[in-house]
Amino acid sequence: MTTSSHVDKINNSNFDRKDPLEEKIDDIQEKIRSLEESNHQFNKKIILKSTILICIVSIIVIFMLLENYIIPLITNTQNKPQTSIGYKTQNLMGPLSTGYEIQNLKGDKVNTWVSWRIVKGDLFHIHVLASPLATDERMNMINDVIYSTKTSVQDGSEYYQGWFGALETINSTEYSIPLHFHTVTTDTGTGNILIRLTDASSPDGYSGYTTSMTDDSNHQILKSTVTIYNVNDLSSNDFKLVLRHELGHAFGLAHSDDPNDLMSAQISRDYPYISQCDVETLASLYNGNEKSHVICTK
Repeated sequence: MTTSSHVDKINNSNFDRKDPLEEKIDDIQEKIRSLEESNHQFNKKIILKSTILICIVSIIVIFMLLENYIIPLITNTQNKPQTSIGYKTQNLMGPLSTGYEIQNLKGDKVNTWVSWRIVKGDLFHIHVLASPLATDERMNMINDVIYSTKTSVQDGSEYYQGWFGALETINSTEYSIPLHFHTVTTDTGTGNILIRLTDASSPDGYSGYTTSMTDDSNHQILKSTVTIYNVNDLSSNDFKLVLRHELGHAFGLAHSDDPNDLMSAQISRDYPYISQCDVETLASLYNGNEKSHVICTK
């Protein structure tokens, strides 16, 4: 009886013990469950952080849109003035202020009439001082002001958009009027007329200024330098308007007393082009008339 009981205990003990393979399987399954739980917690953290980051970026984008686009658009829409239909438009800002001076060979400022003395048919060089401001877009605007032959009619009068178109209407004069233009950028400041663009402000508040070096004893222009100030603040139309005015000085015109003329010291945007009286004054000047002041009679 004692032997039989001992055998039963041994058999029961062997029955309760797990197989080593099953133990390994259980251990692996437990590790898998642990990894799945860890991965789940990690994914939850990633999703939470991503959501927070997306919210922050969205808020930043919304503020940038409000500050740079939406608010300025609303403000400009509310403040935008009405314009009339046709060639003449209402001014969006005040008149553009300009100036010019004539210097003799000593560098002294003189008050006299002057014009160019060139050989008929010779090239007349209007060069632009090379700089980052002399972009392709601005060079196209400069060429338009110089070479355009387009005209506009307002109040029954014809106006010229470009100096070539205006000057080619003048018949033969005593002194040859510059007409065969050549325009390039230059690093050295060469040219009969030099156009200089700057983003600096004029100390006198001018948008444009022209200085002509002359032989005042012969009333002859030797070189003219046109400076356009604050070019990055000027609209395309204002840039061309100021340049058109300053080139009038560079060709020999003085200011006009008519506030509606291109050559007025305070340029009106209502009349931005070259008038018949500008052309007539130049024709008279190059015919030996000792007068460069523009007088418009209507």
